[in-house]
Amino acid sequence: MMYYYLLVALHDLLEKMRAATRRLIPLLLGPAALQKLNARLSLRQAAFWIAAQNHPDNYLDPAEQEILTKYFDAPPGQQTAPRLLDLFCGAGREARLLASQGWHVLGLDSAGPIIQHNRQTQARLPGGAAIEYQAGVLPAALKTIHAPWEAIVICHGMYSTIAGQRQRRQLMETLATLTTPGGRILISALTRIERQRYTPTRRKLLSLIGGNSAIQSGDVFLAEFLHYFADEQDILAEIELPVLKMLDHCKQPLPGGDTRHYFVLEKANA
Repeated sequence: MMYYYLLVALHDLLEKMRAATRRLIPLLLGPAALQKLNARLSLRQAAFWIAAQNHPDNYLDPAEQEILTKYFDAPPGQQTAPRLLDLFCGAGREARLLASQGWHVLGLDSAGPIIQHNRQTQARLPGGAAIEYQAGVLPAALKTIHAPWEAIVICHGMYSTIAGQRQRRQLMETLATLTTPGGRILISALTRIERQRYTPTRRKLLSLIGGNSAIQSGDVFLAEFLHYFADEQDILAEIELPVLKMLDHCKQPLPGGDTRHYFVLEKANA
């Protein structure tokens, strides 16, 4: 019985140490380091996913599926399929839906093993629709994307995995540049009512000790870095640009009180 209590105490201690480590990671690592960490962890997750399931993840949020179907049906009357960029494409669940709606999709993700798996297992698509897959760490990988796109999507809350407000704002400016006039952008991000908060005093202390002085309220580390926004207005303050017009917004409640928000933006005609 004594060994039992010792094991329970050891387990509790390890859990507390793990929780403390997770709280320290966003405090000590700056945005660039957090992005690299996310990319490395995505490789582990990809290997586990392929070994455990070996089949595509077909789950879509009801709100996500509705907004993709409503606003991202490929424009009719074109000789070739219009081009759509799917960022953080994962196993290709959104890419397959969008390709079935007539798009030529390029799916980009940092998890190289999943990209390779997608290439090996993708089915033939009707008409001129197609899916290509490319591995690359965002937002840096966008420097290799030169062609204009009729549409760009970031689904399943993945905008919240970009570490740092400045990096997210630069990403939005890049997406607006890559999108053709009249093209559409879908941004999905996460909100949480009870967010991790960082006082000005703590930020100043972090700056003095070489920690992450760019830390924001809502920055957390779980299985990956995430930034939880306070509400939809908090998200809009980052993603709205003069050249982008807001078309629609919907949300998907998640277990535990979190919410995924989906925003459809349209680039103004020149």
